[in-house]
Amino acid sequence: EIRKCKSNSIYDAIATLDEINVLYPEKNFVLLPLGIRPHTAACGIWAAKHKNARVLYDYVVESDKRSVGTGDVIVYHLSRYI
Repeated sequence: EIRKCKSNSIYDAIATLDEINVLYPEKNFVLLPLGIRPHTAACGIWAAKHKNARVLYDYVVESDKRSVGTGDVIVYHLSRYI
């Protein structure tokens, strides 16, 4: 079963993980964020609060062929999670 969440939302990713955890509370979770920074942050925050979770990260090397500059800046207030 595949779940979707907004790609630029830490909150949506954490909520999705919470929903899955409610369905499978006794399962162990291996989280694999695939390079999207908000999802990586969400996985780290969520795993820090859940002993049944661990994060595997691919340590991507950024390419020089990516866009340059800043497009949008999103500020997250994460105090309720930390």
